[in-house]
Amino acid sequence: MRKRYLSLFLLITMVGSQKPVTPITEVNAETGITVHYKGDYDDPHIYYWNSEPSGTASPGWPGEPMVKDPEGEWYTKTFPGVSAINLIFNNKGQPQTSDLYRTTGEWWWVGSGAGGKWYDKEPGETEQPTYDSAKKISVHVKSPNSVPKIRYYDSNPAGQNVSTPQNMVSEKNGWYRYGFNQIQSIKARFTINNTESREYFLTEGEWYLKDNLLTDFKPKESGGKADFREETIYFLMTTRFFDGDPSNN
Repeated sequence: MRKRYLSLFLLITMVGSQKPVTPITEVNAETGITVHYKGDYDDPHIYYWNSEPSGTASPGWPGEPMVKDPEGEWYTKTFPGVSAINLIFNNKGQPQTSDLYRTTGEWWWVGSGAGGKWYDKEPGETEQPTYDSAKKISVHVKSPNSVPKIRYYDSNPAGQNVSTPQNMVSEKNGWYRYGFNQIQSIKARFTINNTESREYFLTEGEWYLKDNLLTDFKPKESGGKADFREETIYFLMTTRFFDGDPSNN
């Protein structure tokens, strides 16, 4: 009988000493952005800016050379700890894609020239992207003394707008650019030398803004050739006009 009491006492002690089990909470540890490029660029580069959170330094144009995977045809770039970023793929300058945007995760871009398509998983060899050369807007701004910013809204179709002005991408000779994809029109204001411009309405195509004048052709650069439409046209009268009064001819 004594042994039974002793065994019962030990069992109660062991059960009472057990600590409550803490439930395990599953944590999503996925952070950062990884992008892959495959296309017809011989020397693919990646230019990026406006990371979230901030802190990822933007390289000078045309950006960093992309690193080819040891096996396969993909070029890869990873942004650790970044939840969103703007980027452009380019062939060491030209051609180049429009301004692209990605958020947390792994993405694959299959490109051809300035066009291409994103995939959220590695596409098969037989899967072909679709390209759309229309519905693209590019705007170039002349700003020799500072990096201009763009604030855009009221896009058609809706969905592309920013309330905080964004830095434009540096080109050459004081020119900067910004591009839009898959839209037909958009309204924009530009901040140049800390002064915001009036509103401009942009439609599909290439636009140039210099000295507050927006044109669909590149304005004249000093010492260079200009578009004929920008030149002043003179009409020459090759014969004298006789109006019956020889005193004023």
